[in-house]
Amino acid sequence: MHKDFSIIEKRLNILANSTNLISILTADGIRKYVNKTFCDYFEKTEDELIGSSIFYGYSDNQKEIIANKLMKIKTQDESVKVTINIGRNNKNKLIEWTITRICDDNQNLIELVAIGKDISELNVIKTQKEEINTLLNAHVEAIDSNIICSITDKNGVITYANNKFCEVSKYDLNELVGNTHNIINSGFHSKDFFTNMWKNISNGKVWEGEIKNKTKDGNYYWVETVIIPIKDTNSKINRFLSLRILKTQIKEMEEEILRLLKSHEDMLFMISHEIRRPITSIMGVLNIFNEKEFEDTESKLMLNYLMESIQELDFHSRKMTKYIYEHKKVNKFSSTTTH
Repeated sequence: MHKDFSIIEKRLNILANSTNLISILTADGIRKYVNKTFCDYFEKTEDELIGSSIFYGYSDNQKEIIANKLMKIKTQDESVKVTINIGRNNKNKLIEWTITRICDDNQNLIELVAIGKDISELNVIKTQKEEINTLLNAHVEAIDSNIICSITDKNGVITYANNKFCEVSKYDLNELVGNTHNIINSGFHSKDFFTNMWKNISNGKVWEGEIKNKTKDGNYYWVETVIIPIKDTNSKINRFLSLRILKTQIKEMEEEILRLLKSHEDMLFMISHEIRRPITSIMGVLNIFNEKEFEDTESKLMLNYLMESIQELDFHSRKMTKYIYEHKKVNKFSSTTTH
């Protein structure tokens, strides 16, 4: 008998010191027992709570919710859960109650045990998580609509490609996954170009640059690319994230401008070259006349004027030729370094 009493005492002690809100009620919902956590939470004494109704302190709407749960537990042999919002210290708090029925040997309901847990923080976290998920979904949708995105393993094998990648490249997802980005290689860039890129990202550096790719149906497109190395918990690179923005139209405009510039340069170079010949001839004739003695001053002045004019024209012609020649060398160097 003493042993049984000791076990009961230990059980009651556990209930009394539980961090959950615990109350024992009559079958009609009158509180017979509340633990210290329950009293502290509602800022009431044990005497104030014992004998009070389970509806005490709740609004009419909340009372209706509790009444429906009590009706349910009286008619079926199972626990019920009810979440109640209460105003405490000018803050909304959520308590999740689990109400369990206690019956005698004849299965007659004699009392109820209500165990409450404050889930306010969990609810806030849940709400924040939902908000974050909403934002993430919006970001993913925005990225999927505007940015070509892919993920590869450390060997460069594609493990993920978004809808935009498939749309632009004309490849289905199952054609891209398992392949490397060589599947869209246009052949425009040199081996050194990709060697340098791999050297950078393999060393954990972010790589940025412009790449010309080729679609499945043979068309070309330009992308502004950022490749980001992703590391595991041991700081080892195990993936690469690639983000690309289409810039085909911009590149085509740039190429058209360069083509027009080259055309103008060629034309100017030809004009400059053609002008040089008559200038040289005229200067030769003027030098011959310059060696002769003219009796009248007016003829001498005219000859000097013509000589100064042709020398000035010669100076600007040489200057233009030099500029075009140097500019053509720079353009040639720039075009070869991008291949």
